[in-house]
Amino acid sequence: MGNVNYSMFSTQDASSFLLCNNDFEECDMIAHLECMATCILSQEPSTVPTSQRVSTIGDGHDEDTDTPFRYLLPTKGSCRMCHGELDWSLMIRSMNARKETARLSRSESR
Repeated sequence: MGNVNYSMFSTQDASSFLLCNNDFEECDMIAHLECMATCILSQEPSTVPTSQRVSTIGDGHDEDTDTPFRYLLPTKGSCRMCHGELDWSLMIRSMNARKETARLSRSESR
């Protein structure tokens, strides 16, 4: 994949970025948490199961209108670099694992 400017991301803060979780291809995608959430949410269908929906306009309670519904949290999308499937929950778990590893490393160095 292409060259990535990692200087934009704080390597001191493991929770400041997400990485592609596509296991089938080495991908250099790195993104801010909010940017990736917006990207994945924009890829998801506007019709979601009743139990998981939030109205994008109004109060979200009017079932009789054609109001579009969107997920509140991202679920799955495709990577902009390798086009592989991204799983939001796996990316968040990976970010939390990096954060915990960094925390343990700091505490051991003291």
